[in-house]
Amino acid sequence: MLVIRDHQLQAFARQLRQRFVEAEVQRLRAGGRDGGRGDVELGRWIEQALDRAAGFGVEQPADVRRLLDYFADYGLDFGQDPRTAWAGAILRTEGTSAGWKLNRLDEAEPFAPPP
Repeated sequence: MLVIRDHQLQAFARQLRQRFVEAEVQRLRAGGRDGGRGDVELGRWIEQALDRAAGFGVEQPADVRRLLDYFADYGLDFGQDPRTAWAGAILRTEGTSAGWKLNRLDEAEPFAPPP
């Protein structure tokens, strides 16, 4: 029987997260959404964004990518800044999936004040 220890799972999770960050650095840069940051700084920014996303219950890669795009447009304080209170109300809605939250953001954004 194969036994996977906790530290092995944690190492695997760190590796997956790092790969995701590296891919997102490239995706955001290719889309011109890097904010003029260098690779290291953009990677750190993405790490912060991942932590923020997890706080909103957004953890699946496709959902995180969608939320990263909002962070790129509005900043890491998206949903906390008074200008994006509309988003915070959606992101903090209890008992809803990340997909539901992001779909509501997509519906609400055209009516929101510009970034």
